[in-house]
Amino acid sequence: MKKARSASSNSRAARRRRRSAAPPGPQDGLTGDQGRPHSELPDAGGIKPVPPSKDALQRLLAIPLLCADQASSERIAGRLALDSWQHGPAIALRDVADGHVRRLRFEAGRYVLEMLALRTGQKWEFTARLRHGDRVVHASVLRIGERRLLAQRGGYFCWSSSAVPRKLAVLLLEKQLVFDGILWR
Repeated sequence: MKKARSASSNSRAARRRRRSAAPPGPQDGLTGDQGRPHSELPDAGGIKPVPPSKDALQRLLAIPLLCADQASSERIAGRLALDSWQHGPAIALRDVADGHVRRLRFEAGRYVLEMLALRTGQKWEFTARLRHGDRVVHASVLRIGERRLLAQRGGYFCWSSSAVPRKLAVLLLEKQLVFDGILWR
């Protein structure tokens, strides 16, 4: 009985060795070209893969900022440079429940954060974008309270909230831009 067990276990081990040494095939669930690298595949006339855009690669650099603590980076305090509520009929429209728009522009050195806020019912829709001079900054994270947003295509940050932000911070690889004291009345 013991000899029969050792003979069957030896044959199982031999089969495993043969399988692991064999090239990928039907026994591995791979058929045809599935086991070959993309560069070795014949042209099938389909759509070729598109390389990532330049701004996508820059946005990927900012991913560590989504969870990293930036206590040691340089902090630059920003200021409100433009507020559409400071002009004309905006005072009468502040309590309008739907469709009211507010434009804000913040500056911190050569950095400019432009933000558009649209009130829709009980919530606000926000869009913001950071520029450094004439160039859009893609490698950045916008922090609104505890929430952190990675810049999307074109360098835009988009979010909605029932509460308006009182403080914003833009996290860059080497510095933080802080904009606080935003009044909504």
